[in-house]
Amino acid sequence: MFFKWIHFQLYRVKKKVIKYLTKAFWEKDIDNLYYGHYHIMKNYAKVKLPYKINGEMQHGWNHNNGIPGHISLHTNQSKKKRYYLWNDKNLKQAMKDGFQNILCIGAPFIYLYDNYNHEKEVLSNSLILFPLHSVKGE
Repeated sequence: MFFKWIHFQLYRVKKKVIKYLTKAFWEKDIDNLYYGHYHIMKNYAKVKLPYKINGEMQHGWNHNNGIPGHISLHTNQSKKKRYYLWNDKNLKQAMKDGFQNILCIGAPFIYLYDNYNHEKEVLSNSLILFPLHSVKGE
């Protein structure tokens, strides 16, 4: 009986510790996991631990405000959430749409080239293609 009680107490402590750790670690925001942006940001910031991003990253080109979903789908609470956008045009449009906690950071994956191995041969006169980000209705 005593061992069952100890086991239960340890289980309760374990649940509390895991709950506490998941507030700072293990990214679960699906929009931050698209296209590997979470891993790119971790690599760019030279972070080893699996920290969460304290907001939502723009995960593809967008001609409007850079925030996924139609403006009518966002509540006042979601408009207060932190968003990281790629350019000033998206930033200005998001501010017009009522989003308050926005930061323009550029597209981090473009700046990551310096962190990779430079031993590979670079082809001159080559073409870089970026896939178009589109959603149904755009």
